[in-house]
Amino acid sequence: MSGLPPLRSGLPGVAWPALPNVVAARMLALNYQFQESERMPPAEIRRRQFRQLAALADHCHRAAPRQAERLAAAGHRPGAPLDAATWRRIAPLTRRDIQTLGAALHAASAPAEHGAAGPFATSGSTGAPVAGVQTELCLLYFEALSLRDHLWHRRDFRGTMAAIRHIKKSGAAGDSVVIPSWNLSAGAVFGTGACHMFDVFRPVAEQAEWLLRLDPDYLLTYPTMLREQVQETVRRGARPRRLKGVSTFGEQIGDGLRDLVRSAWGVEVCDLYSATEVGYMALQCPERPHYHVQAESCFVEILDEEGRDCGPGETGRVVVTPLHNFAMPLLRYDIGDFATVGDPCPCGRSLPVLTRIVGRVSQTLRRPDGAIVMPGFQDVFLKPGSPVRQFQAVETAPQRIELRLVPARALAAAEEADIVRRTGEAFGPDYRVEIRYVEQIPRSAGGKHEDFITMVPR
Repeated sequence: MSGLPPLRSGLPGVAWPALPNVVAARMLALNYQFQESERMPPAEIRRRQFRQLAALADHCHRAAPRQAERLAAAGHRPGAPLDAATWRRIAPLTRRDIQTLGAALHAASAPAEHGAAGPFATSGSTGAPVAGVQTELCLLYFEALSLRDHLWHRRDFRGTMAAIRHIKKSGAAGDSVVIPSWNLSAGAVFGTGACHMFDVFRPVAEQAEWLLRLDPDYLLTYPTMLREQVQETVRRGARPRRLKGVSTFGEQIGDGLRDLVRSAWGVEVCDLYSATEVGYMALQCPERPHYHVQAESCFVEILDEEGRDCGPGETGRVVVTPLHNFAMPLLRYDIGDFATVGDPCPCGRSLPVLTRIVGRVSQTLRRPDGAIVMPGFQDVFLKPGSPVRQFQAVETAPQRIELRLVPARALAAAEEADIVRRTGEAFGPDYRVEIRYVEQIPRSAGGKHEDFITMVPR
């Protein structure tokens, strides 16, 4: 950890050498181990994951009857070794299963040392919210991985962080909520600059004014909101001058966004793949635009339609098992996403690679040949000075695309024709595209927006 600011001491009167508080010490201990585990041989990473999965399975036999039933149906008995063949026989758990079973999936107890169990609830951006419980230990791993992300990308902890996201209370119009540090992990270990948050539901013009006035060192927001902010600042002929980097979360990154941010603001985009119910699943490599699975915290499988592991270049369903939630074990949870498997990374980190997070079932396109893709049509609207403020493509019927547009001004007939032509080329010759103008495209209750959704049953 050379080149970093001094550790924050948790003991009054001791400035150096620092004595971190208990939370910071645990995060440092985990990150010390992460530095070793992220370069272990893949077979050793998998062996250690199954050792943790076996401990979780034994806990299920003792305290989580519903999960014990699933393990028994797969042929696993209490105290028996857990191998890949047995694991594969466990039927995946769906979002609908979690919604239906609810508290029946909770364990009767969890180790007291894991801390108190508290509730979580997803935003339900896909119309299928999920609620449950997780222990303080889960939150510790989440924060430790957040610290890993900061360390990987060598962020300056002394800087100011801005976040445009859904927040419960946003103060008066144009005002931000300020907290003392970026998050628990960085604040406890090193101390950081302040984090300023602005509500994603405020008008884009207000957000841009706030962002330009604050001029932060780092920005955290949803990919679609980042796109709107870049285009708004370009229209104003301005940009946040101190900005060193941007992090995105909560949505899939559309085509061309990284290039747009690089050309307009001169910084790189770092994406995060996480979910409320399972924590971080993958972090972007500090040297490449793809993702490294956070194998120390979750066991991630990318499976084809036959339930087999996908190989490099193949896209499949994301099935994830959080390794440390003993309050509500989620064994082989089909989270509803698709992702593409990548080759081993040249950076030297041996954590599994995902080249792309393709998206949820309702936000991916199934082409006539059966391929599942995230439609790459966003480039049509990413040129500087685009006459379109918001857009969304909706597959209303098989191979019929309704392109919903919120224009910045009236479009000429030639501009409409060009948009229809280029969008059609992106989707393919089998798709018919029609424009529909709308006043706004509302974000979900959690502040998210999807560029593409399908209404065609699968």
